[in-house]
Amino acid sequence: IVYNPGVTYDGTLETARGLKDDRMVFTEEHPGHVFSAVQGLAAAARVLKEYDPKLSARSLRAAEGLWQTPGTVGSRDVNDQICAAAELLITTQNIVYQDFLLAMTDSIASRISAVGWVVVRTIPLIDNENYRSAIQQALAGLSKDINEREKETPFGVPYRPYIWGAGWNIQEFGV
Repeated sequence: IVYNPGVTYDGTLETARGLKDDRMVFTEEHPGHVFSAVQGLAAAARVLKEYDPKLSARSLRAAEGLWQTPGTVGSRDVNDQICAAAELLITTQNIVYQDFLLAMTDSIASRISAVGWVVVRTIPLIDNENYRSAIQQALAGLSKDINEREKETPFGVPYRPYIWGAGWNIQEFGV
């Protein structure tokens, strides 16, 4: 809202303000953040279903609305997109999300270390042997890789920081 000393508030939607206000809001278009929100909202809809059905329904409407929002998905956003589709499928059982995940089977398998923890929960919901097999093979490969990397430190925890002292990789691995 732009400051204009000649404007007084009359109860309508403001497009200019007569009060000086140093609070500013900066927004961005970031598909990864949108898909993270979809994930959280879809999971919240499941958790809230019995406790607060109205809030659950609002969460699900928001998640599905955000999913349908057009935008460019970059290569760095695909992990979040896959996880969002998985959470939506788990919550809704809607074939749209199943079809998306089936179409992404090869991408899921190649990104298993980042998306496996969410996608593995969709296996019982998707009756497709190729999908199940691809995920299981990718997880077996990931398990083998982790077992090898555990030998790199005396603590049995794989640690390859991108910068010195970074601990978020260990935390992410633990999750």
